[in-house]
Amino acid sequence: MIVRWPTERCCNNILCACAAFLVFACDSGGDTNLWKRDFSKRAEGNSARGAGELTGYWEGQVAMGSIRAKIENAKITLAMKCDRDGKVVAQGSAPMSVQKSDPAKMILETDLKSSGDETCGFRFNKGSEFVYAFGEPGLLNVNFSGTSMAALRRLSSLEPGT
Repeated sequence: MIVRWPTERCCNNILCACAAFLVFACDSGGDTNLWKRDFSKRAEGNSARGAGELTGYWEGQVAMGSIRAKIENAKITLAMKCDRDGKVVAQGSAPMSVQKSDPAKMILETDLKSSGDETCGFRFNKGSEFVYAFGEPGLLNVNFSGTSMAALRRLSSLEPGT
């Protein structure tokens, strides 16, 4: 059996493939923790922009604490602060569909549960419905499947290509 060392071109191809994998695997749009995103630079004028648009980044309060949401066309990500300083965060994502008829609602296509320990978190089962309505410009009122109501304030629109 003859063993050949990879050619320089082969090594370059492997390195490029590894680099591309790392870029795509590690770049989640900065959303591995929604609470670490800084929206202060975008906040000016964002509340009125996108009025009536469901997609975007949102923040508000529920009975358990502060939450942030990233709502995309077919996916929702929720992050809840479990302590005042935001050192403990529960976050999870799930695919969803949007039904715009009255009442408008987001319907989970799989379970939406937070990762992390058992001291703080959330779980919504597949099929749970988040009924929503737009309030004043930049406000989104959401009923989280009857567990909590929230008036969410728009932080930002989604980045292009999201």
